[in-house]
Amino acid sequence: MAADGFSATFLGHQGWLISAGDTHVLVDPLLGANFGHGGLVGRVYPPREIDITRLPDLAAVLISHEHDDHFDPSSLARLPRSIPVYLPRRASVAAWTIMAELGFEARVLEVGGMIEIGRLQHRSIEVPGAARGGS
Repeated sequence: MAADGFSATFLGHQGWLISAGDTHVLVDPLLGANFGHGGLVGRVYPPREIDITRLPDLAAVLISHEHDDHFDPSSLARLPRSIPVYLPRRASVAAWTIMAELGFEARVLEVGGMIEIGRLQHRSIEVPGAARGGS
């Protein structure tokens, strides 16, 4: 961890573990070796599998958008249901339904909004020209 207490750990592909002090947030986690539709869409690069028992206590999970390499229900299913999962306001009904069926408390990421999670802050932005559904 950096001297100021902030660190960003690349987990492979699009996933990150962001930490500040004792606050830890997963962003777009892909926790297995494969992703999408039960692992049929692609393989995580660089190849690895995350041992979730070695992750710190998580304050939240942030999902930036619903592409298979960012929103992977099989990875989320490996996490404790007590962890809140944040989805973009524009997430599909299917994404919200999947979170409910998995037993997670899904919360909204508003475009342009800011949330505080422990010692971390997240501001969602809209990227001009990007596909709808991101944060």
